[in-house]
Amino acid sequence: MDRKTFPDGPLPLSRDCFVCGRDNSHGFRARLERSGEEVVGRVEIPDRFQGYPGTAHGGIVAALLDEALAWATMVALRRFCVTVELSVRFARPVPTGTPLLLAARARDGREEGFRAAGEIRSEGGEVLATAEARLAPALRGRTERLADFLHYEAGTLRIFDRD
Repeated sequence: MDRKTFPDGPLPLSRDCFVCGRDNSHGFRARLERSGEEVVGRVEIPDRFQGYPGTAHGGIVAALLDEALAWATMVALRRFCVTVELSVRFARPVPTGTPLLLAARARDGREEGFRAAGEIRSEGGEVLATAEARLAPALRGRTERLADFLHYEAGTLRIFDRD
């Protein structure tokens, strides 16, 4: 499938990932999905991840953006990817205890590497932080091995099916 015809829907979950791991009691258990050309999700950052009172620690914000950027690229390539470079810009303090919107999209690239861009917004649409990343695809064999560790719930997209 090319990325213009790839369907919308929820993405698979990892079991142990800090951001999307369904079995990681210390993480976010974030649910991401494909929507058009973007990967999107809602998340609320608990107070335990604050830097200053009521404000999310910058490293937590970067982790959430990194996850969305990686999934946007993985959907586009249908291969696992790793972040090679990540740049985050903070436009406003990112609040804890408030619903937030994640959005990311693969911008361009080749088999050797992709670029992605994304943001965290308030529910009202205010951009709180933006990120850009350069990601490298995993070898096809590694993608197949890693895909075996994903959890697929009903309706989850199978973006890593073996061709």
